[in-house]
Amino acid sequence: MQENKKQERTVQEEMARERKYWKQNQIWALVLAAVVLLNLLGGSGFSVATGPEALTLTLHDGKTCPIPYSSITEVQLLDEPQYGTMLEGKQTRQGNSGTWEHPEWGQYTLCTYSSSSCAVWIRSDSQCYVANLSSSAETQQLYQIILEKSPVSK
Repeated sequence: MQENKKQERTVQEEMARERKYWKQNQIWALVLAAVVLLNLLGGSGFSVATGPEALTLTLHDGKTCPIPYSSITEVQLLDEPQYGTMLEGKQTRQGNSGTWEHPEWGQYTLCTYSSSSCAVWIRSDSQCYVANLSSSAETQQLYQIILEKSPVSK
């Protein structure tokens, strides 16, 4: 009789361990699914980077747009900009990138984070760009870097 109780207790303990194991696996599966979903629906996939010779925009589709500082002919810091209409690209909660059209600027390349309320408008020898970083303070620093490295302020 005592052996049956011991076996029953062992079986119950084993079942409890299995339930815990399956719960942990379900939690990990949900976390993984959430990460995949976030990457598909709203993952960054785009960036704005300053380098020694050029500003580089990387769009959601992986296309890179190097803008040599020496080719910049005009630059403005825009507060609360209106970007116009997306022609091609991607809009996510985190930001937008692609080819856009604006009544004043015409077709241009956009690479902006939604979390910043300002952006930098850039005209180069070949086209216009609008970009920002993830905060207004960082975007203002980006603007200063472009002014220092481009022939615009000289």
